[in-house]
Amino acid sequence: MKKLFIITVIYFTAFANTQAQSTTNQKLDSLFTQITKNGDFNGGILVADKGKIIYQKGLGYADFANKIPNEADSRFNLASISKTFTSVAILQLKEKKKLKLEDAFVKYFPDFPFPTITIKHLLSHTSGLPDLELYESVVNAKPDSIIRNQAIIPILKNWNQKLYFQPGDKWKYCNTNYALLALLVEKVSKMSFKNYLSKNIFEPANMPNTYLRIGAIESPKKQVVNHRLITWYDDTYKNVDSIRFGGIKYCTYNCGGTYGDSNIMTTTADMLNYDQALYNGKLLSQNSLDEAFTPTRLNDGTIYYDPFGDEMSQLGKSSYGLGWEIYENAELGKAVSHGGHLFGLATLFYRNLSKNQTVVLYQNVEREGLAFYGKVLASLEILNGKTPQKIFYKKSLARKYGSTMMHEGIDRAVTVFNDLKTDSTNYYLSENEMNWLGYDFLFNARQKQYSLETFKVNTLLFPNSFNVYDSYAEALNANGKREEAILMYQKSIAMNPDNKGGKEMLKRILENKQ
Repeated sequence: MKKLFIITVIYFTAFANTQAQSTTNQKLDSLFTQITKNGDFNGGILVADKGKIIYQKGLGYADFANKIPNEADSRFNLASISKTFTSVAILQLKEKKKLKLEDAFVKYFPDFPFPTITIKHLLSHTSGLPDLELYESVVNAKPDSIIRNQAIIPILKNWNQKLYFQPGDKWKYCNTNYALLALLVEKVSKMSFKNYLSKNIFEPANMPNTYLRIGAIESPKKQVVNHRLITWYDDTYKNVDSIRFGGIKYCTYNCGGTYGDSNIMTTTADMLNYDQALYNGKLLSQNSLDEAFTPTRLNDGTIYYDPFGDEMSQLGKSSYGLGWEIYENAELGKAVSHGGHLFGLATLFYRNLSKNQTVVLYQNVEREGLAFYGKVLASLEILNGKTPQKIFYKKSLARKYGSTMMHEGIDRAVTVFNDLKTDSTNYYLSENEMNWLGYDFLFNARQKQYSLETFKVNTLLFPNSFNVYDSYAEALNANGKREEAILMYQKSIAMNPDNKGGKEMLKRILENKQ
């Protein structure tokens, strides 16, 4: 009887667990199906508990033009999540005593012009190096240039400027750091970065559908296409690779040829295998993981918290370790993560270390503000038996404002905006989205007057942001309002003395006036 009782208990426990997982799956599917229908999601999602997939699905289109759907095994670009793989590679080489994190980078690359920068400074984004703005002079001279890793040190040697700060004094996210680290992996391992990843990470972690993309797409099968709204005020999408103007061309084409910072292609299932390989010690020792998951202390002993602002703070109080975002949340516990962003693509890889829960999310259209991280939080809340927050049901006020302005005029747009800006239940307002809207108008010669109006409103909404004044100045200058542009650039630079782009533009305007 005792044996029968134990068997019965085991059976009903397993049955209850299966039922609970089924209910969770249904709730997640209901959530993502509905928000996809609402036009608020287009991508892929995987939610796992202790390594077991609870929910996995592709929704919307991988390619709008050809009506190819997103599927569970669609491949997408990890964008900056790729940095976690670069971190793993460096820490593997450290474990093999091939390098020390305290080593100066110049030890391995004697031509590197900043001798006080260490490997750890690069890993923790405390180097003081310039980010993508580093390549502006090269691209201005040769607009069709594609920056490769091997060109970075020569470009730095010709940069002829000081570091933004002394290494270790401050924190500043910088893609240059990780492109340099990829060069270091190649130098120390005597292997190409692509081959190193395949042999030492992808294969041990059982990631058969993962590869490093350099140059042309090696395997277009089930490849997700990044899309961006043609304009911020409608719902027509265009392949990002076909858009060749302004910041999109610069970021996706001119600066899209580096590795270490981006360009690992994968699937949600492969990312779960990566997640579990980290748990199971297949890639790094626990000591190395603990080191990577420890918040970085600056030279003065402080930890720089919430480096990514409000968008990611939904997941908890955040800091940065060695290639990983670190979250502290009273309810969820400790988690590590990394997000990624390219024009037309947003990604997130979230690992709750306290609960062994995983969320992998990508969205291959660019239209999200706070709602992207709201979807991750909602998935975690459902997984843990809670009712999710409603932030992802909110509509973009920037989009509503732009659409109204285009179709009904400026006065009507202002009226609608003022009526809806306090409706926080149904609308959210994002500085970045207002900025994108302003640039959409600016790049269309027939709508420049709308760009002025949009950027002006953004300075009133976000008066403490140097960037809104910089953008407004650019629009003023493009519209021939030089005196006003000078004042706005001066205000932006006064708020942020590191605004080198603003300084350069101000200098050009002043020189042209003389």
